[in-house]
Amino acid sequence: MQKEKYLIINIDDFGVSHAANVAARELYKNGKVTSMSIMAGASAYDEAVRIIKEDNIESVGVHLYVTNEYPGENNIFRLKGLTNSKKLMNNGSFTEGFRYSVEYRDEVLAETIAQLRKVIADEILPSHIDCHMYSLWPNASNDFFEIACKLCKEHNISAIRLSAKIKEFGGYFSPLYSGRLKRLQTRAMADSYGLKTVDYVYLMQQGKDEQFTDEVMMRNFRKFLSLIPAGITELHFHPAAEDEELNAYNPWCQERVAEYMLFKNNDIEAICAEYGVKLISYKDLANMKRSKVFASKLMSKILKKLDFIKF
Repeated sequence: MQKEKYLIINIDDFGVSHAANVAARELYKNGKVTSMSIMAGASAYDEAVRIIKEDNIESVGVHLYVTNEYPGENNIFRLKGLTNSKKLMNNGSFTEGFRYSVEYRDEVLAETIAQLRKVIADEILPSHIDCHMYSLWPNASNDFFEIACKLCKEHNISAIRLSAKIKEFGGYFSPLYSGRLKRLQTRAMADSYGLKTVDYVYLMQQGKDEQFTDEVMMRNFRKFLSLIPAGITELHFHPAAEDEELNAYNPWCQERVAEYMLFKNNDIEAICAEYGVKLISYKDLANMKRSKVFASKLMSKILKKLDFIKF
């Protein structure tokens, strides 16, 4: 399998808005993406659940979040928690202090459990879990990642977003960063819980205004495909159909719409095939054999002891 190139294309923030739901629904139905991740407390969550059931979408992860990047109490995109924690979901983004602190462990545990159980209660069996804005992992304390691993095991979820390796492409596609020791620690922990992970994770991220043309974005996408190494890669992004709500409340509306149009207007599967890249989903990943390079629980415990090291 190592000689093969596989790509999971995952839509993050499913349920954050009607515009995001419209885009996700169309792209998944037409085979342009393979998986998506839902936000349990987002404003359009109920609509997203209905779409999953009506369209029989099988590869759906839970997008755990403890932060809010949308300022203003009246912002319809503002993320709200399910546990009414006063420490989480602060106005604006997370701080460096939060990312490296275990002070909020109990609040994070309660909130993430509530989010996951809400999705399961709505009769959705998650294919994987990941987190919003990387606020829980890989950059934070390993305590937060272990919470996620335990939640997976307790709820029979087989995969978790984690980048085992780093390969820098430059330009429009950003790898999921963490230091080498941090990657060893988290991969060992995932292995000890029997969780599947991919080899590489990339974000289709914000660029300059002049990049938001189909020609430029397709050129960047083709370059990305040409550089994908052997193994399993995940690419995640945040497409949205243009509407008045999106334009009024989302500061990244131009990029969201451009990403949606890029995937909508092109035969993504055929383009991937040109570069020897096969599309799979997180549900497919659950059925694939993966090597456990740090499967030993003892190794996991040893690496966890090194958590005090700053990365």
